[in-house]
Amino acid sequence: MTDPLVVPVDNKTIDWPRRVANAFAAVRRIVAEMIAAAVSTGKQEPFEMLASAPASPGEGRTYYDTTLHKARTWDGTAWQDHW
Repeated sequence: MTDPLVVPVDNKTIDWPRRVANAFAAVRRIVAEMIAAAVSTGKQEPFEMLASAPASPGEGRTYYDTTLHKARTWDGTAWQDHW
């Protein structure tokens, strides 16, 4: 069987452009669904946005401090700034 993505020398059966277009359409649809899901759940940011540190955090808890303008992670003892 010949590879359908290879354009034959006689140019009579060119199927690869349709396959590429369909693949791009599928990727666009998947990305649009992911964006819609993020917007509907309100989780557009990678971290929870808070004005101050959460009380009683578990080790590894991460949030973005909107007052300090820094992402922070609780190491089990203290909040560590990401930068």
